[in-house]
Amino acid sequence: MSPRTSPVPSSGMATQSPWFLRFPPELSSSIVSFLPNRDVKSLRLTCKALSDISPCSSARVFLSANSLNIEVFRAVADHPKFRHEIREII
Repeated sequence: MSPRTSPVPSSGMATQSPWFLRFPPELSSSIVSFLPNRDVKSLRLTCKALSDISPCSSARVFLSANSLNIEVFRAVADHPKFRHEIREII
């Protein structure tokens, strides 16, 4: 077992859990807030737990009047997390 991960039982199988997830969510979110946007985006893609503590990288969505962007708008409006984090649509 490495110092950065620890085994977590799941259905009888051991999986690796990042040590970072042992911190309270408030502390983890505070640490993540110091990362550049590029790193926050990468962190959000690693697992659901880290995605949940990572802030949305942008409070703005830029759209134009075409059919694809209408789909993007609907996807953002229907998303359980993004619909609360997006503050401005341009």
